[in-house]
Amino acid sequence: MPKGIPTSDDQKLEIMELIETGMPLKRIAQQLHISPATVSRVKAELYGKDVRSMDTIIAGDKKHGILKATGPGHFVGTCLARGGKMKNRHFNVPTSKEAIVAWEAWKKAVG
Repeated sequence: MPKGIPTSDDQKLEIMELIETGMPLKRIAQQLHISPATVSRVKAELYGKDVRSMDTIIAGDKKHGILKATGPGHFVGTCLARGGKMKNRHFNVPTSKEAIVAWEAWKKAVG
């Protein structure tokens, strides 16, 4: 991405989903044709320096799925899908109320 062009919310979501898969930051940058610094900046912006310290469960339970706030305007939801496998999805919305609505709609579609 050329210098000075802001990273879109969709790009940030894609970066975070690739980070969740365990892909190295350098490879994410190559795959998305952006700089490694952009990937690191987005990770720090959405997760902070220590991801685990920011996780706050705001809805759900471990058996059926949870919704966690992982950073400002960033949420990660899990749910039990058909076939008994847990799925996860990222939500970039301004408030936890909007995140809960989006998460509930996604759970209905997946489950």
